[in-house]
Amino acid sequence: MWGKKTGPWINSIKLFDRIKIDKGRLIIIPWRLKPLINTGANWNVEETFMKTELHGYGDDIINITGEDSDNDGIPDWWELYWGYNPLIYDDHLNIDEDGDGLNNFEECYMHEYNSNPFKKDVFLEFDWMETKRGVDHSNQPDENLLNKVKEKFQNHDVILHVDFGTGTGSEQIPYQPRFNYDGLVDLYWGYFLHNDLNNPRKNIFHYGLICDEGAGAGFEFIGWAHSNAFCISSEILKLVYPQYSYEWLIICGSFHELGHTFGLFSDDFGGNDNRGALNLWQKDFWIYKNYKSIMNYLYTWTNDINYSDGNNGSGDFDDWGNFDYAFFKDTNFNYPID
Repeated sequence: MWGKKTGPWINSIKLFDRIKIDKGRLIIIPWRLKPLINTGANWNVEETFMKTELHGYGDDIINITGEDSDNDGIPDWWELYWGYNPLIYDDHLNIDEDGDGLNNFEECYMHEYNSNPFKKDVFLEFDWMETKRGVDHSNQPDENLLNKVKEKFQNHDVILHVDFGTGTGSEQIPYQPRFNYDGLVDLYWGYFLHNDLNNPRKNIFHYGLICDEGAGAGFEFIGWAHSNAFCISSEILKLVYPQYSYEWLIICGSFHELGHTFGLFSDDFGGNDNRGALNLWQKDFWIYKNYKSIMNYLYTWTNDINYSDGNNGSGDFDDWGNFDYAFFKDTNFNYPID
């Protein structure tokens, strides 16, 4: 914490609770007992300031062919299939019966992939980069592990659809050496959007890119206007966690980052992405040890690959119950103000 006369400190149980130089922390000695005047931001803004709000992407409505008797944009066959009256106009653009963030235009567009407007669907596309490990190895996610994760979603009445080479969008990307964030966004545009800003998939699919060495070990990112994507660097993760297989690191890392595209961040719950929860000698370990979630660094690489349901006692959090299914296409960060 800052602003203490005794100096800056970390909220953990240590002999010396001062900010250390290890793990990127700086030693602040000596510290001032008197405040510095006119330094830093005062957070005062002009009344004319208006925060920019982004909702969706401003895309054209998806054009779906077929006879449409009521001219509501959705063909008769789909309305009949799901129990809508094809002779009565429905505002399908704003109908989301199951609350999964997909309106009926998007549900209809994904009909051939078994999208259900009355049951939550989550669509995830993986692209994977060729690996320098050789032709006998791949960054493509492991199908057996993906099926295990699908079961976890199914247990919570959510259908997880994963395109990892079995659909129309997923593909292998030619190898690139370590690239920065700008290069990552170029890959997002080229291989996910296919340079089409009106591509319907970006409002339907979460996106994961698996590579050897990207801009970091694993992180979610905003490729265009919303937080719908993540990148996993298998080689970097392997250096940090050599005891795990590449396949395991890719899957666990991916579904940790996928949780962020559902809006799960530390502002929702302090055990999320909290490195202090990793160490027995730190206070946060004891606060959040019951938060048995892939979002908790303590359990990211364990054998469960699951989010928490909040039923593990004190310090737990209901990830499943707090998924914001529209976050990936209508990102809104609401950090609390102390």
